[in-house]
Amino acid sequence: MSAALPRFGFMSPARWVVWDGVVLGGGAAVFLSVRTLVAGSLTGREGAGVLLLGVLVWFGDRWPVPIPAKGGEMSLSAVAVACAAVMYGAAVAVLIASTSIGFELARIRRHPVKIAFNAGSYALMGGAGGLAAHIHPGTRVGLAVTVLLAAGAMLVTNVGLSALIVTHAKVREAAATGWLFLKVGLLPFMLSLSVAPVFIICWRSDPYIAVLAAVPVFVVGLYLRSLEQSRQATQLALTDPLTGLGNRRNLGERLRRELDQADETGEPVSICLLDLDGFKGINDRDGHARGDEVLIAVAETLRHDGEAFRLGGDEFVLVLPRHDAGAATAIAALVERRVQDIGVNVSTGTATYPDGKSTRDDLLRAADHDLYAHKRTLAQT
Repeated sequence: MSAALPRFGFMSPARWVVWDGVVLGGGAAVFLSVRTLVAGSLTGREGAGVLLLGVLVWFGDRWPVPIPAKGGEMSLSAVAVACAAVMYGAAVAVLIASTSIGFELARIRRHPVKIAFNAGSYALMGGAGGLAAHIHPGTRVGLAVTVLLAAGAMLVTNVGLSALIVTHAKVREAAATGWLFLKVGLLPFMLSLSVAPVFIICWRSDPYIAVLAAVPVFVVGLYLRSLEQSRQATQLALTDPLTGLGNRRNLGERLRRELDQADETGEPVSICLLDLDGFKGINDRDGHARGDEVLIAVAETLRHDGEAFRLGGDEFVLVLPRHDAGAATAIAALVERRVQDIGVNVSTGTATYPDGKSTRDDLLRAADHDLYAHKRTLAQT
């Protein structure tokens, strides 16, 4: 989880305090890690393992997997960093974590403030994982526990620091933000982390098999990306891009399900059709930008009652399951008052199935007839 920082001049004082602490702490961790590695020596096998894990970390940062949290993304690079922490200690984990995210953010030309913060937080994340990995002995029996300790320390560190900077260092809001991320991102992370003990054991016996053991992590990532692409495609096909409400196609599918349910249970389903009065005049007088603002405002008022859809232009529909004709009329009156509160007049028409008058195929037409009857009544008064 990398933090999305605002432009350099727009960070609050509290954010600057967090930023300073993370950058200084991360810088110190990198300095100590370099000194440790320079003073020691890696064998050829160890060097190959560090290089492979560095590539895997970069791959995870380069292609993060989507999570359903306001369109967020999560890097699975922490899995490889956890392996590095267990296999080679904190120094290696610090360096490959910080250099990978720093390189990737620089490649896509992020602001230096963001690069510094994320490199620092990843360095602290790797250090926390390396220290936690030594709490439990890394024996074959305890290897899974060791990996969990390292990964847990890393996850808490990274998510906590990112949440603090995003929420202006407000602890309660940071905790809520971090918890939201964990709820939606923990499952794919744990699924990928399950490969880490297998990778470590295989590397010690046969590096080639270890490389194959890492394949499931990439499969999880590709699968999640595929799911997100399918979800976005479906959402685009069924959603009105301006208001975010369901479109005509979405309405047809939802209404079909509700009508099938009504046939099975005998419970009524009603619809409320809405048409904005004088909307063309708003566009002609104030411009289409103002017209779009009005449509968005109306859509927001409709979210409170039933499931709302935009048919196109200035027409909207509310689907009201388990509402009879009387309840639908009451909802229509309430909607009219709410829309009038934002300075727009609206005409409504309702229809209910089954009511002995409308069939399931002409429910929208019946609501349209009721709407224009309403308009004629208002014109005569």
